[in-house]
Amino acid sequence: MFGESLSGLYEKIHKKEQELLDLKTAGAKLLSLYEDFSSNESLCMEPSLSANTFQGMNANGFERHREYEIFQAYRELKDEQLVQGISMVEYYINKTEDEIEELKNQIAALEAEEKAKND
Repeated sequence: MFGESLSGLYEKIHKKEQELLDLKTAGAKLLSLYEDFSSNESLCMEPSLSANTFQGMNANGFERHREYEIFQAYRELKDEQLVQGISMVEYYINKTEDEIEELKNQIAALEAEEKAKND
């Protein structure tokens, strides 16, 4: 069946289970990074600048740069890139779990076939 031996299928399961573990570890790290980014988002706008510390055209330009470039880039990284990475890892976790289940079904079928031959 499928031209595969039981030992080959067990080896594939072992590799897929290791991949699954790696994916789950990566997913947990990405979620942790997302939480860090979320909790530190306000730091992009610090320190706040008062008229006593920094003023004039340069101060206005700096504030605009910080708000429209730095803060927006930070939010894009958090809300788009990290979320996309987390979604991709979740997709591959589900796919790998499905592949492991399929391999287990193949093993069960081969074992049933072997048992039927021996009965």
